[in-house]
Amino acid sequence: MQQYLNTLTFLGSIAALYTLLYSLKKLRPEILEKYGISLEGPIVLIKTERFNEIIENIGSKYRKIIWLTSYIAVAVGFYLMFIGVHFIHSNLIAIIFRSPTAAPVEPLLPGINIGLDSLPYMVFAVAVVLLPHELAHGVAASAFKVRIKSSGLLLALVLFGGFVEPEEEELKKVPFLKKLGFLSIGSFANFLTFFLVVGLFTLLMTPSGVLVRGTLPGYPADSVLEPNDVIIKINNTSISTLDDLIKFMKTTKPGDNITVTIVRKGETVKLFLTLTEDPRNSSKGFMGARFDNYYKPIFSLKTPNPFIQRFAIEIYKMFKWVYLLTISVAVMNMLPIYPFDGGRIIYSVLENFLKEENKVNVLKLSITLYFAAVLFANIILSVRTWGLGAWLP
Repeated sequence: MQQYLNTLTFLGSIAALYTLLYSLKKLRPEILEKYGISLEGPIVLIKTERFNEIIENIGSKYRKIIWLTSYIAVAVGFYLMFIGVHFIHSNLIAIIFRSPTAAPVEPLLPGINIGLDSLPYMVFAVAVVLLPHELAHGVAASAFKVRIKSSGLLLALVLFGGFVEPEEEELKKVPFLKKLGFLSIGSFANFLTFFLVVGLFTLLMTPSGVLVRGTLPGYPADSVLEPNDVIIKINNTSISTLDDLIKFMKTTKPGDNITVTIVRKGETVKLFLTLTEDPRNSSKGFMGARFDNYYKPIFSLKTPNPFIQRFAIEIYKMFKWVYLLTISVAVMNMLPIYPFDGGRIIYSVLENFLKEENKVNVLKLSITLYFAAVLFANIILSVRTWGLGAWLP
């Protein structure tokens, strides 16, 4: 129950917010109008002229810098497109031939492949992806003297994000290279966010053990280890990373007795386990638990502290989701599938070099159908091979 506490608090807050907003809509709609809040079914939109002004001011004040950034974004965008195209093809071949390099590909489906315990972290990561992505599009549009029709924040059930809607007719008149820059800059913002988050995490957090995510019923670790325990030593071997644990376990065999030193709620505890057979290799020992790396802040004291331990676990969970989603969206959004930004880039290229509209539309549809088929083949075969949720943190 403890592992779902954050999720229950989060869902309770969302429910309270929706209750408040719909009550105001019925009883005091003028309050919502004053703050630019509109309710469209389960979608909550916050639109104000202030958002447009901020975006337009940034675009006009830093126009030359944004132009230069957008040109860099085009180069990075085509690089990300190449990475995405190469990945979905090579990965499909790897899945078909059951290569160990194959990686699962699947969409995010809350309640199906995303458990309640992961939901708040996924929502946070989605917000980190969407806000800079849409802001970058808006600032670029403004720098290219395209008016912003509307902008703001949104809440769709449990997902937070932002939106920027430029005047499409004005955007069509933007010069070719600038249009490519506008379409590329969203994924470029996600790409930069990815490196910023990884850099900050690397600077501020240090590997300090192995986190227990859960145990398998009927195996030695069951009822001995608990979720959020941090393993720091086994026998006389220090354990700082998951690789350290894997190396140690390769030296064990069924029936070995081991002493596991853990940190539990800020206290150091020694536990004793007798290993059983590894289901994947009967000659090796097996505890029967799911593990992950544990990082703690570089400024934390050497003495175990329950608050620091819990804080470090929460930070790492958020980091993993942001890490996965920022780079995934940066790459997948640049696939040549319309209406992804990558597909819109290909469409703009075709429009620029082929003047016949029918040819452009046929090629756009053909390219979209082909790459969408390859992507869906990755997803379908991933689910058949690993089931849902195989890649998630």
